[in-house]
Amino acid sequence: MIAITGADGFIGKHLAQYLFKKGIKARRITREGNNNTFAIGNISRKTNWYEALNNIEVLIHCASITSIDNQNSSNIAKLNEVNIKATKNMIKQAAKIGVKRIIFISSAKVNGDLTPKNLKFNNESIPNPKDLYSLSKYKAENLLKLISNKNNIELVIIRPTLVYGEFVKGNFLSLINLINKGIPLPFKNIKNLRSILYVGNLTYFIYMCIFKSDAKGKTFLISDLNPISTPDLIMLLSEKLRKKTILFFFSNIFNANILQYFKKKESLIKFN
Repeated sequence: MIAITGADGFIGKHLAQYLFKKGIKARRITREGNNNTFAIGNISRKTNWYEALNNIEVLIHCASITSIDNQNSSNIAKLNEVNIKATKNMIKQAAKIGVKRIIFISSAKVNGDLTPKNLKFNNESIPNPKDLYSLSKYKAENLLKLISNKNNIELVIIRPTLVYGEFVKGNFLSLINLINKGIPLPFKNIKNLRSILYVGNLTYFIYMCIFKSDAKGKTFLISDLNPISTPDLIMLLSEKLRKKTILFFFSNIFNANILQYFKKKESLIKFN
């Protein structure tokens, strides 16, 4: 028996659909319990997981806060409550209930924001989280390792790169919206390479981790085969959307000032 937290989110929804096509019925756990899903409410250190995880053998934990609007104390507290303390509470209860394997969807940002020139992150890279979100994921990983080892739970950690696909949200959706509006973008001079991951490839990998015995105890950093530059990504999206996009050149200093002005430096800088 399999359960998915955050089953109404981008990754969770795709995963539930993929498992259904494979003939596997997963218990879909969501905040409000819409569309025949199991309602758990807002998860916290006090959440009672007994009913949601009863008879569950494999738990795929997708639910988390992926970003915060600003770094005030209340938002930081909410991030830590959901991503760290709620995760700790969940695995402690899962151990008592009898869950055998937990697949934790973390983030490649745990490894850091930028790789050294001509190098790549891999499964052996030393973690180097740079922001509050990636730090919360890293702390959650360490708690899960500690508690799973003490309670004989098989733990699999997956660190996806930027995930794209139907119903995508966040920064990728923001970029799509800019292209749809035909807004000229100042990325012509960007000479980067970024690893991204199609959600269908991610769901297939999670599916394999459910059943493969040798996945236990492993941490996987995964992406599509070929990285892509920001200008190439924009032009590819423009082609698929049948929109004409103009890329123009501006200095990095100008770009930084524009991003700071609109208070979106944290989200948009990921594309440069």
